[in-house]
Amino acid sequence: MLFSAFIFGFTPILARLSFEGGGNGITMVFLRSAIGLPLLAVIMLVKKIPFKLPKELLKDILIAGIFGYGFTSILLYSSYNYIDISLAVTLHFINPVLVMLGCAVIFREKLGAYKWVALIMSIMGIIFLLEAVTYVRPLGIFFSLASGVTCAFYIIFLGRSKVKELHFFTVTFYLALIQGVMAFIFGLAIGQLTFALTPLAWMYAVIIALCVTIGGVTFFQLGVINAGPPTASMISTLEPITSIVLGSLILAENLTSFRIIGGFLIVSSVIVISLAERKAMFKQQAI
Repeated sequence: MLFSAFIFGFTPILARLSFEGGGNGITMVFLRSAIGLPLLAVIMLVKKIPFKLPKELLKDILIAGIFGYGFTSILLYSSYNYIDISLAVTLHFINPVLVMLGCAVIFREKLGAYKWVALIMSIMGIIFLLEAVTYVRPLGIFFSLASGVTCAFYIIFLGRSKVKELHFFTVTFYLALIQGVMAFIFGLAIGQLTFALTPLAWMYAVIIALCVTIGGVTFFQLGVINAGPPTASMISTLEPITSIVLGSLILAENLTSFRIIGGFLIVSSVIVISLAERKAMFKQQAI
């Protein structure tokens, strides 16, 4: 799980570095899928994991892939063109709080005191972050926040659909396929799909594909299975922390006091939610 958090926090740095070699967000999303899909296929063939998708789940896969996984990647990677990596990843990480709100509004789940505290902390964190970025283009803020919304939808939808009953490699394969098709069409439509990359940018693209499609997804799934969802979600808060630290060290991104406070509040809100979930899980086990 620690490896997964590091991978998802580090690969955005590589994406930004690839931009210096001719890349952009849409291109990186497409290459992530195009390079990762053959590797996923080989793994599934070797492990004899079925490619067959039940017809009754086709609609759910399309919804999850288009409105969740696909849009999340495109929006988040596009935000890297406009704002700092650390800021984009931190704003994107409002998704756990949005998941909580979505379940409360749509499925009438009750919010305990812990979750209300987490909600307030997350809102305050966003305010601090926005105070620190008055000099950047609002489009980057919109993209990163929108990616958090689509990611929250993706998590809620998968949790409520039968897609989760499939092997996680099967789900990942089709989600990556949908993501790649979306990025290709979207990139062509807006003229952002390019393959005129420097050798170094191509290397970054390959590393991103290997790390995210194979390593990140696999380690995250294993973390959830072995440690449980509450612990997994708590450890995943290392993602924005990794991006903030490495963004400052590698990309020389400015760490203002507002940004530090905002990032701390958002990460803390996720930890509070995780603690609340763990407490509720222990109560259920005790009954």
